Order: sequence, then C-alpha cells, then structure tokens
Amino acid sequence: MAQAKTLTQAELDQVLRYVSTKRYAKRDRCLILTSFWSGMRVGEIAQLKMGDVVNEDGTIKSEIRLSAQQTKGKKVFCVGFAAETHDLKKHGQEKLQRKNIPMLVANIGPKTFGLDENQLMVIEASGITEMPAADKLSLSRQLIHLVSTKI
Repeated sequence: MAQAKTLTQAELDQVLRYVSTKRYAKRDRCLILTSFWSGMRVGEIAQLKMGDVVNEDGTIKSEIRLSAQQTKGKKVFCVGFAAETHDLKKHGQEKLQRKNIPMLVANIGPKTFGLDENQLMVIEASGITEMPAADKLSLSRQLIHLVSTKI
C-alpha cells in the first residue's frame, strides 16, 4: 500500500486560509485539524459520535477511541491527547496496559518547547522507541510509516 501524502505546514496554512472564507468555516477548520493532528481519515471522523469526543460533563476527552467498526482497517484505533509531565516511560507503559491499546505515542514536549523540531516516544508492549529530534513533518512521516506497518 502506498504511503498517503501528508500536508506540509505551508499547505495546511493555505487550506485553512481558504476554508476561513467559506460558510461553515469553523466546522471545516475543526474537521481538517482533527484529521491533520490525529491521522484519522474522513470516514473515521464521520463515524465519530459526541460521546467519542466529549465527556458527560461537556469537557473534551483526553483520547478518542474508535471501534473496529469505525475504522477502514477494521481495527481498534486510539488517539490520545493527555499530557504526562514526569516519568513518561513508566506512566506510558501503565497507560498502555490500563487502556488495552497496542501503541501510545508521546510528544516529548519539554525538550522541544519553542523549537521548530520535536521528539517522540513510541510505547508498545514489545518495547519503547525514542524517535530522535527532527522537524515535525519528518516525524509525522516516520510515525505514519510505523503505524502503517502495524495495521
């Protein structure tokens, strides 16, 4: 299967400028950024229900879990947004087991705040992989490639 094209930051900015002129600009921006940040396909986003994204108290959930029926590959998919501030490896492994998910990707934020680079840690039952600091587009492509080998 061919690698899906990802937008560059300049292309994303251009798309967002364009949709800002349209009738449903807020909705369209939300959908585009949800896909861009989470890696979800249009069909997967369309399958989301309010309860998949919003807690009962109206707050946004720290993760989006898609059932096998909601995904193209018919496999469970989870995108997490929670931040761990210390002992990332330990907490990540605990979360992996507690949530019963196959992979957790952590943004090593404090090391890269204010920089054009980022660094990721991929936590799986089989081990932990730290992706070296790189520009965000390169890391995104590496991560997409890694995930595509698992599904």
